[in-house]
Amino acid sequence: MRDYQTYTLTDLMLDEDFIRWVQEQRPADQAFWEKWLRTYPEKRSLVMEARRVLEAVSIRQKYIPAEEVQQETARLLKAIGAAPVRHLTPSITRPFLRRLWPAAAVIILGLTTWLFFKRPPLKTVDTPAYAEQISSRHLIERINHGDRPDTAYLSDGSWIRIAPNSRIAYSSGFDTAAIREVYLSGEAFFQVAKSPHHPFHVITGEVTTVVLGTSFCIRSFEKDTTIQVTVRSGKVSVSGIILTPNQRLVYKKAAQIYQRTLLDHPAIVAPAITDENMIYEDTPVEQVFAQLSKIYGVSIVYDNDLLRKCTVTADLKGETFYHKLDLICRAISAEYEVIDGQVIIQSGGCQ
Repeated sequence: MRDYQTYTLTDLMLDEDFIRWVQEQRPADQAFWEKWLRTYPEKRSLVMEARRVLEAVSIRQKYIPAEEVQQETARLLKAIGAAPVRHLTPSITRPFLRRLWPAAAVIILGLTTWLFFKRPPLKTVDTPAYAEQISSRHLIERINHGDRPDTAYLSDGSWIRIAPNSRIAYSSGFDTAAIREVYLSGEAFFQVAKSPHHPFHVITGEVTTVVLGTSFCIRSFEKDTTIQVTVRSGKVSVSGIILTPNQRLVYKKAAQIYQRTLLDHPAIVAPAITDENMIYEDTPVEQVFAQLSKIYGVSIVYDNDLLRKCTVTADLKGETFYHKLDLICRAISAEYEVIDGQVIIQSGGCQ
């Protein structure tokens, strides 16, 4: 018998019996988990989150016309500067495959993400509003009736900056709870203290954000048509979708779909002194992209072999993220496109 009391979110999501319960809903499994949750009610949030993630990633895909898939593939090929692939014959050599693989990796990643976000809406359910969610629980509530942000300091060392006309609720034994849960209605910025054995969840209606030690902002007013999660540092998981610094996830309530984007003004996440060192003289572009990616926490995808001979001579300190990117691309005659919250470089290479 497995000791599910010690299981983490990841452990549950990888457990065969748990997956069978979620996907097949056998009566015996249903009886077991109902009894187990009655015995360990403090684990309900963890179990429900694991179940929510598995249900999100195992939804049957609706039929998508081949023409639409081909159009998306062509767009991704154009974005990375690869030639259209019509047919691969057995005579293709290994060196060619090595050159093709970076492009193929981007295409696979792009198509996988595209298909995931194209999935049909989940079955509509009546999600309890904030007031209903907290009514049966004995929670501490903090409401900001003013016209300026109000900061709440929690017992675990975390703090929350609550926007005007917003409110949060949490348990009195917050720092000792197996799962640190905060209910939010409105908008708030979270600075979460790391505690690996006590996950931090923010519940906003139908969306639960699982925090991995980070700072982020959530906007979820009941009158809004969307819920937005924006990450400043670290990582968060929303329904199985991982967000990293300078990314935003927009959940459209009516359509029940997600869209991951890059912020309009990405902020530096590395020490400020790092930006002062962005002065280059015939520096390999791979090194420049690596430093840019590290400073902003943004993924930059490109063909290493294609750009191996490219170098950059430029003073980028003090420039915004996108201006830096523009200057680098201009130096190597390249272009870029933002797809699914990451930067894709398109270039014909350098001589």
